[in-house]
Amino acid sequence: MSGRVHALFLLAIGLLRVLLRRLFAFGPRGLPAFQQHYLSDGLSPVNSPQRQLLLEGGGCTACGRCDEGESARIQEAGGAYTGVMSIVLGASRNMPDYGVTARALDFVPDAVLVDKEQNCPVRVPIVALAALLRDKAADARGGSPVTVSPQSQPPPARG
Repeated sequence: MSGRVHALFLLAIGLLRVLLRRLFAFGPRGLPAFQQHYLSDGLSPVNSPQRQLLLEGGGCTACGRCDEGESARIQEAGGAYTGVMSIVLGASRNMPDYGVTARALDFVPDAVLVDKEQNCPVRVPIVALAALLRDKAADARGGSPVTVSPQSQPPPARG
C-alpha cells in the first residue's frame, strides 16, 4: 500500500470513528462536558466580557511602574507576592496558576490596586483583573461553576 493510500485509509477510519461517536455518544456535551473534563485542572470557561478583560490585561508592557513603592509589601510577603506587575502578567498567562496569583492579592489592598490602575501608562484594568483572578481561583477550588451566556462567541481567529 502506498503512503498516500495508507494516509487516506487512516483518515477515513478516523472520520468514521468521529461520526459514530457523535451518533452514539451519551453523556454531557458542550459546557457541561468542558467543565467535567477541565475544571479539575483549574480551567474554567470564560464568557465574552471575561475574555475581553483577559485580552486587555495582555496589553501590559511590563514597564514596572505599578511595582513602584511596593518593596515593603514584597519583603513582608516573603516570596508570596512579587509586585502588582507579576499579578497582571499572571492574569494573562496560565489559568491553572490563577490560585497562586490570587493569593498574592491578599498582600495588596484594593485601594492600592485602584491607584496603580490610574497610573498605568497603557491603562490595564488592574482592579477588574484582580476580581477575575479571585473568581477563577475560587472556581478552581471547587466554587460554583461559571455560567457562560449563549451570546458568548469564540475568540476571533488570528490571521
